[in-house]
Amino acid sequence: QPQPQQQIVHQQHPPPQQSQPPSTIQSGVRAGGSHPPGSRMHGELAFTMSMIGHTDMVFAMAYDSLADNLYTSGKDGQLIAWNVDGTVKETHRAAANQYTSFYAMDVDVESRSLYACALGKKLPNVFHHRLQTDPQAMSCGAWAFSECLSWRDRKPPAMLSAIKALAHGGSRCFIMSESLKPSVDAPSYVAVYDVSSTSFSDLTPVSLHHGHTQLISCLSAVPGQPSAFLSGAQDSTIRLWDRRAASQCSVFGGDVSHKASVMGLDVNSSGTVLSTGKDKSVARWDLRSYSSPVSQIQLDNTMHSKVACAGDYHYAGVTTLDGLYCLDLSTPQLSLREVRLKQANFRYNDIKWSESCRSFFVSSGDSSVHAFKLI
Repeated sequence: QPQPQQQIVHQQHPPPQQSQPPSTIQSGVRAGGSHPPGSRMHGELAFTMSMIGHTDMVFAMAYDSLADNLYTSGKDGQLIAWNVDGTVKETHRAAANQYTSFYAMDVDVESRSLYACALGKKLPNVFHHRLQTDPQAMSCGAWAFSECLSWRDRKPPAMLSAIKALAHGGSRCFIMSESLKPSVDAPSYVAVYDVSSTSFSDLTPVSLHHGHTQLISCLSAVPGQPSAFLSGAQDSTIRLWDRRAASQCSVFGGDVSHKASVMGLDVNSSGTVLSTGKDKSVARWDLRSYSSPVSQIQLDNTMHSKVACAGDYHYAGVTTLDGLYCLDLSTPQLSLREVRLKQANFRYNDIKWSESCRSFFVSSGDSSVHAFKLI
């Protein structure tokens, strides 16, 4: 059984290196500069920096809006906490004798927790990293200690594919997609865990939500509805759930939401749902009317990977195997504002939005994280 307490490794890092911005196919794009307070945004993406710290592909990211930290995990087994200016705050390494890397994670800002799925040499697991609560301690380090599930009272899942915090108003829950078989074609379910019920290592699900016939690839909370969440899967469906009910509330688009696997989901504060898929498209949905997408757009001829809404602004960032795109959500029809083509030797993976610096952070296959300011 994995040890519930993990040693935290502190490392010193050199200042982040600056790199040239990826090539762009849109004229007049600024490669830096500031956005005057109170001025209107135009949906342009200004490259600001590359954050260097990983030594291999960066899989996933999470953003802590309270401490203004970005967390990244990669194939190199490192979990890095960054300041949004690109400096490394702290590094945690996966236990080399049991786990090789962290690949999916999310931050619960209210309870000061970071949940991260780790790839094991035998089975995966999920780690709970307790984040600093004192503002002075936040400036010195990112987390206080970490622990993982023991799976004492249940059979460990063969696959953990996505994780999302659902905490709101004192409730401390997270959801995780699990599968009992190590195959993307095997049925997958969402497990809800109540962190306040017992010690983290002894947690068991308070509810299981079945419906997807293949691996769940993404999860999203619903702003303003603390019990609701969305799931997207390889079976090409998007499902809306309420953690208080066993059955699903609805299936977006009927039997098929996309023509291939759903890869990414995000919901903005106005209830607009965006989904990306292997069918090379981004779909826009309305939570009040989900029988068909409001609009749909193809950005290029590759898989559309992940999507992140830009807070309360009417923009969203989308990553594909070919680049980064900024979409305008101000009208029902999705419209393309800007394109940033990737360099030839890597692909963009995850994407997160930082409200404090009004920037998209994009993880890439060249071991760096690129920052683009929305101006």
